[in-house]
Amino acid sequence: MHQYYKSALVTIAAADGSNCHAGLFRERDGLRYQPGELQVTGIDGAPRQLYAFTNSMSFELKRSSLSDSFKPVPLYSRAWVFQEQALSPRILTYARDRVSWRCQEMIFDERAPLAKSIDDFIREDRATDFIRRGGDPRSTDAAMAQLQEKWIFPRLDTPSPSRSIRNIGYHGPDCYSPGDEFPIAWGDIVAEYTRRKLTYQTDKLAAIQGIADAVAPLVSRTYFAGIWVDSPRSVLMGLVWSSRFRGVESHRVDIAPSWSWASTDCEVLWSGHMLCRLEPKADIAIIKDLTAAGKFTGELVIETNVRLASKGEGHALAITTWSESSVGELKGKVTTVYQASRWPIDNREIVFGMDEDLGENTQLWIAELAAGVNHNLRSRKEVHCLVLLACDGTDTAFRRVGYSVWEEQKWENEELPELKRKKLTIL
Repeated sequence: MHQYYKSALVTIAAADGSNCHAGLFRERDGLRYQPGELQVTGIDGAPRQLYAFTNSMSFELKRSSLSDSFKPVPLYSRAWVFQEQALSPRILTYARDRVSWRCQEMIFDERAPLAKSIDDFIREDRATDFIRRGGDPRSTDAAMAQLQEKWIFPRLDTPSPSRSIRNIGYHGPDCYSPGDEFPIAWGDIVAEYTRRKLTYQTDKLAAIQGIADAVAPLVSRTYFAGIWVDSPRSVLMGLVWSSRFRGVESHRVDIAPSWSWASTDCEVLWSGHMLCRLEPKADIAIIKDLTAAGKFTGELVIETNVRLASKGEGHALAITTWSESSVGELKGKVTTVYQASRWPIDNREIVFGMDEDLGENTQLWIAELAAGVNHNLRSRKEVHCLVLLACDGTDTAFRRVGYSVWEEQKWENEELPELKRKKLTIL
């Protein structure tokens, strides 16, 4: 897939097409967007020609209810199109009311100012997760241009651009090491990708594989089941995601291990990438590739500190005490947990993002994953954890069912039962 698009002379995009039969062209008033030509005399007395535009004709028009030109377009909502946009070096786009061109050097548009360097376009139009423009295609195009410039078509004759992925919002340039820059960028890619729609969730990994194939040799990394597994830290940074759970509408996707973001059909957020100077709290022992028959299957083995918890009625959660029978109870079966052994969790202070709906009176394990400072929350120290459920018939194998974020002081509260160091296999 990646070779077709990377090698294409030009990719033509039908941005306003809601399906494969919609075509490229739309009826429009072409004169409405043509500039007025003015003949003037320069200070040297020579005749000059100027072009005048109204404000509503400008490509620089800020997001406004007065314009439909920069509202979301159908093509940009499709997940399969994401890698086609990212891998194409030159794109000619037919939108609702204009034609535009983007390559590795410039962007051209029928609207004023007609042309802009790609670096200026990235700097001025790239939105952050905190300053999203409600589907403005300019923001998407700028994000794609930055992705291409940094990771797909890097320009070897110019210095690498400064780390701009997280410099605005909750990260500064000293918040993470150079080796973390690509995993953070990959998190941005996955977050944007999972906002889009897929007809078949079983295509979730296939529809982004082209980007991974194109990037892997450039960054000298190894890719598996949606994350990068070339080092323990790369694996760790591929695990710190949370899903935007939609209740009964959300389902697990049986194409990847439970620790992979591809195992859920929800939008994915990278909560752990918000941590400044992310500190590993779990030792990543191994990922064993058990892939067969087109399904990515793998065992993740970690050693980390864990706490026992239980889910009661509704969304009620509580930390519970350890007991000799604790491990035996952690098989997804309904168990009885006595009130005296419970420490209720305040969901207003401690974040639990569940990947799936669980029954009542379910025993869970909460496993430490990473810690760091969250500048977006007044530089508070946080501990990020996996929420695990024991697989039936085993005391050592688990699957991920959620993600939890704790303020460090609350996680290490001495009134809670002691932390225990455990070796866990997550399927």
